[in-house]
Parts: sequence; structure tokens; C-alpha cells
Amino acid sequence: MVGQRRLFLFFLVAYVSFLSSAVAQGISAAERNRATFVLGGKVQKVELVGGVQVATVQVTASPRTPPAIGSLVDQEVRIITKNGSGSLHTGSSYTFYAVGTSGAAKVTVREIGRVSGVAQTFQFTALQPSIALRYSNADAVVRAQVTVQTDVPSLSAESSAEPPPPSEHDPKYQTWTLNIEDVLKGRISAKSISVLVATNPDIAYAGIGDTTTPTTSGETRVFALRWDPQLKSFIATDQIDVRPLSEMPAIEMTVKPVQGAKSKK
Repeated sequence: MVGQRRLFLFFLVAYVSFLSSAVAQGISAAERNRATFVLGGKVQKVELVGGVQVATVQVTASPRTPPAIGSLVDQEVRIITKNGSGSLHTGSSYTFYAVGTSGAAKVTVREIGRVSGVAQTFQFTALQPSIALRYSNADAVVRAQVTVQTDVPSLSAESSAEPPPPSEHDPKYQTWTLNIEDVLKGRISAKSISVLVATNPDIAYAGIGDTTTPTTSGETRVFALRWDPQLKSFIATDQIDVRPLSEMPAIEMTVKPVQGAKSKK
């Protein structure tokens, strides 16, 4: 217990340090957490549209994007700037924090904050302490593609002649078949495994993390897995057990110090 508390405090200090650095550069913690896009790149063109600056940016780094969008490196993105955020200069590089997407031919996002320059690496982007602790304590961490999603009854439901009425608090368990692409932590030799996942975003079952985009069959995610000896299966029953690929560098840095720790099969 003391060890877990110290580990949590370590990640909390690292996270606060990261946020303090971001705030010093003009990005608040709220803005950083709200951003669904973090894009670094060089401004190719700036135009005024209805009195608002709209920049065309050649992206050189995209550490965070929605899973459905994927990497935007080497693509041009239109960025609608935030009012009062200052002028953009053609040829200059920035890191943009943004939300929303539209446009058919070119992705368009709305800026909520930015800093000058583009870091050479985004490896040091800190995970939230709750997520870092969750992944550090996992029995296994894998990058895997979801191939099958099958609904299963609630494990807490007692057998009866009639099924229980629907409830917004039901964990909505599913069994997911995962095609393993990479094992970041633990000992999993199988190419495919089944995992029990609680998919209800209700606070009673969502756990301690932030809400992520729902996962559908065919998508690839990073999973924190725990072995359940009664079910004889891996489980992922907190919503932060399933993370987007954009967080993989930070997750790798988090689990690397304990990569050699003993895991369950």
C-alpha cells in the first residue's frame, strides 16, 4: 500500500511539473486536457476568414489525434485560431492544441491554445497520475487490434427465470478478441486472446479515468490487462484500461521501469 502511494505521488509530481511547464508557455491544464488534437508543424499560409485567422499548417508531429483520424504527419491541416491568441507568422513553427474536425479534402480543427516551436520528441508528455498508476500495476500491457466484440451477461446478475430489467448502472460486459501486435509489459505469447471488458461509461463502472472514444471492431488500442484467476481470463474493467495509440509513447515510458516484473499468464 505504501509502495503504491509513493508511486502515485511520483506520477502526480511528474504530471504537475509537466502542466506547470505548459501553463508557463500559455497553455492551461484545462485547455491541454480538453484538446483532442495536439499538432506540431510549420505555418504555410495565413488568411482572414470573417475576421478570424485561419492557418494552413504542414504537420510534422501529431502526438494526439482521435483514433478515427490517426496520424496527420506530412499532411496539411487548416487551423481556425482562437480569438486573442496573437498573430501567426508564415514559416514559423508552433504546437497547436485543438478540438473538432471538419472538411472533406483537408482536416480542419479549432485552436484552443498554442506554444511556439515544435518539440523534437513528445515522449515526455506525462500521463495523468491515475492512468500511469493503472498501467504500472497492470499484469500485462499490449497494443492490439479488436477483432470481435460479444455481449455477455452481467457477472453480478443472479440466475433467474426472467432476465433482470435494463439498468443504466449495468457494467455492460463484452468479451473482446484481441489480435496482439506488441507486448509492452508481461508475458503473453499468444497471437490472439479474449478479454472481458466493461463498456458502460456510467460513473458506477467507468472507473477513475477520463472518457475515451468508444472502441469498435477493427480499431487498435493500448490495453492495461489484469489476470482474473476465477474467470481464468484477462480483464479490462476500468475505462482507462483502454487507451488511444496517441498515448503509446507515454505508456511505454511508464511501464518500462517495471517491464521485467513478474506477470501472470
